[in-house]
Amino acid sequence: MEDEYGVTTDDSDIVAIITNVSLGVLVLCFYIIGVYLHSKIVVASKRDKEMTWKLDVINSVGISFHYAHVLILSGITYMIKDLYLYTGSWFCYLSKIITVSGMALVTGHSLIIALM
Repeated sequence: MEDEYGVTTDDSDIVAIITNVSLGVLVLCFYIIGVYLHSKIVVASKRDKEMTWKLDVINSVGISFHYAHVLILSGITYMIKDLYLYTGSWFCYLSKIITVSGMALVTGHSLIIALM
């Protein structure tokens, strides 16, 4: 198929676009469900004040921010190839630090809860 600008697109391009948009919507729905469940954990932890309630609150908030960062940056880097050309390499290194810290938070919380 050819549009009014003379750009040729075939059916595989259209299928790839539909697939990417569908997967993006699905991931966003999962993220919204996760934020909802983590907000319920925060409310229940503050109300009950059990032994690990502070750890649970920090973990829930941290996981929500971590995955928001991952989703936003994944979307940006999918749309803008070679992002470092526009923002500089400092932005990529800062993002990597945030991502690694978020993964350490997730695994660290699991380890602490398992030890308790």
